[in-house]
Amino acid sequence: AVLEGALAGVAVPHAHAHADDDWDAVLDRVGGSRPLLARLIDMAREEAPMLAATLREVAAKDPEELRRTAHRAAGTAAMFSAGSAVALARALEGAATTAPEAERVAQAERVAEELGRLADALAAHRASLTDEPCA
Repeated sequence: AVLEGALAGVAVPHAHAHADDDWDAVLDRVGGSRPLLARLIDMAREEAPMLAATLREVAAKDPEELRRTAHRAAGTAAMFSAGSAVALARALEGAATTAPEAERVAQAERVAEELGRLADALAAHRASLTDEPCA
């Protein structure tokens, strides 16, 4: 939710399946502002593990909350052109209220793992933006 507020007015396109390393496009989305991108990366790195934990927690017991959380995960991943995470999260969002419990749990785990990979990629890229932490 924090990240969604920070993204107000920032264009977030539909991610392509293999766009994970398109940092120039990500930078363009924030008007070329490296400090803003660094701040968004910091927020996404905080949000990704929380989203992953929520996905795991609600997968078996709350399909509607699973759908909402998958939607948030897709939005976060789309900001950074993380196509595989976007695709998995959108698939989970679409199936959350109709899929059998075992399938929801398995899909939620795949999205959670992909969010972990996204957080790692963001950490690696964050270091290249600036040596100064963003407030």
